[in-house]
Amino acid sequence: MDLDRLAPIEAGQEIPAADFFRPAMFVIPEVNPGGTHVAALSSGGTESLKLVVHELESGDSWLVEGLGNMDVEQFSWLDDDRLILTAKHFARGGRGLMAVNRKGRARPYPIVQQASFEPMGSPREDRLRLLAMVRASGVTDDRGEMVVLDTSLETAIMIDATAASVEDGERMERQNRRAIKEQITLLDMGVSQRYVSDGNGQLAYGIVTDAGREYLHAWDGKKWTQSPVDLEAMTVHGPGVEPGQVVVSVHRYDGAVSPVHLMHAATGELGAEILKDTSYDFDGWIIRDPGTRKMVGLRYNRTLPAFVWYDDGYKQLHTMFK
Repeated sequence: MDLDRLAPIEAGQEIPAADFFRPAMFVIPEVNPGGTHVAALSSGGTESLKLVVHELESGDSWLVEGLGNMDVEQFSWLDDDRLILTAKHFARGGRGLMAVNRKGRARPYPIVQQASFEPMGSPREDRLRLLAMVRASGVTDDRGEMVVLDTSLETAIMIDATAASVEDGERMERQNRRAIKEQITLLDMGVSQRYVSDGNGQLAYGIVTDAGREYLHAWDGKKWTQSPVDLEAMTVHGPGVEPGQVVVSVHRYDGAVSPVHLMHAATGELGAEILKDTSYDFDGWIIRDPGTRKMVGLRYNRTLPAFVWYDDGYKQLHTMFK
């Protein structure tokens, strides 16, 4: 297989069958909020994934250095300058949530390491405030905690857990603890809990499973409120348009299609009906503008993928590319 050729086959020429099996040069590209740079994962024809940044105006590209043999699993722009990424050393098992400044030209530094973590988002008005679910030995309890992380701790260093001394382990715990700016009280009930952030990177609601049933709880920034709704009568698809809203399908058992509504999570009050297909229940996802974080549409499955748009610009783009 010719992995050295980067140019596409010329128009009218037969595409070699091997081209359909070539590893992708770039995966999951993401533009920074200012629209000046694109970051993407790149294998470079190898089995490992690295992070590459491309400047649109100049055409220059560069590799994020300083990660050694670690593979980048995922990444996201926090603002125009700073990226966060999760990197893992598959041979040694080390894994860290990291940040890198200067559009990927600076030295990456760990935010938390040797921990279980799930980034949940960052608010548009304070993009460097990172909401995450974290479980770190000696820092959080065994089930993990919802925290706000400080992504600016450039003095932190990555520690090789396979060769770490007792002092190294203590230093890693101190670094992990120092990264936590705020802890959010979690739901202390049920067999399991899962949490969802709203479209703007703030904690929105949680769903508790207990005795085989699920219960919706809304978070208002200070306290949890259990919703009176019966989740066996509806499906919660995600956060809605306004803070405190969720998107739900209200189940119908008479053969009719289940309508999709906005709903106030804390009170269970149904709002506007935003979708009612003639034949198919909604089984897709919410589409949000990556810049404004607003809900702009829904994507779901009919015989072919179907879209409903609430933004004229996205509707026009979709029509253009159909």
